[in-house]
Amino acid sequence: MRENYEAEFYHPLIRDICRLLICFHINTKNHYITVVRLCLENLANIRIATTNYDLCIEQAVGYHRGDVLYWGDPTKIEDADRSIRPVVPLIKPHGSVNFLPNIFRGGNISGVHFLGTRFHGNKVDLDVDMIFADPPDVIRFLDEQDEYGSGISPAIAAYDSTKRKMICPERLLQIQREYDEAVLWAEEIVIVGLRVFPADRHIWQPLSECDADVRWFAGEKDEFADWKAGIAKENVYHAGGTFDEAIEFMKREVFL
Repeated sequence: MRENYEAEFYHPLIRDICRLLICFHINTKNHYITVVRLCLENLANIRIATTNYDLCIEQAVGYHRGDVLYWGDPTKIEDADRSIRPVVPLIKPHGSVNFLPNIFRGGNISGVHFLGTRFHGNKVDLDVDMIFADPPDVIRFLDEQDEYGSGISPAIAAYDSTKRKMICPERLLQIQREYDEAVLWAEEIVIVGLRVFPADRHIWQPLSECDADVRWFAGEKDEFADWKAGIAKENVYHAGGTFDEAIEFMKREVFL
């Protein structure tokens, strides 16, 4: 992306990325379905986090007739509510294709303010509340913004090293703080398939500073070794290279 945040280029690109990602669909043999099933059996102690923008985990939750809790304390959900539809806490610190700025109500723009400290020419952050939309509503939103030629897109962090947040930045920061807290209080952390990228500090710094055992399942052993050599944390392990290995570990050590 070359850190080009000019609205006329940036937001159409983000909308095209979202239009592609919202087409991703899982099948009934997908590993996410297994992970969600295991989580539903142990919800009191489990949080899922993903840096992906797509809705594949949400589809796995829907497969089990559950709902997603994107932020908030899952322990405060009433048992009666869980008995109707199970709720899976899902932290998406980089945002999601279905995180939409809540600015259109009955065709009128409302509740909009621009962060005065974030004007950079025509590069401006739009800080409004956020809603979670179903895929048909996301596609409708994308179509409308393309038609208007607007400088608005779903609330996702920029796909580059800065992870800049131009839409709903304060809400995304709140989600990132929930990620930090979840990592801080965790006893066991299992990472699957996420490439080691220390420049993404809001993801990797909490992992390097937490007390939990961190077990990483992915193939880039050299990158993992370099990261581990550069931090003070000792209880971080390359535990395997595949999702199958991660699931077997979770069944044996996490979901007791």
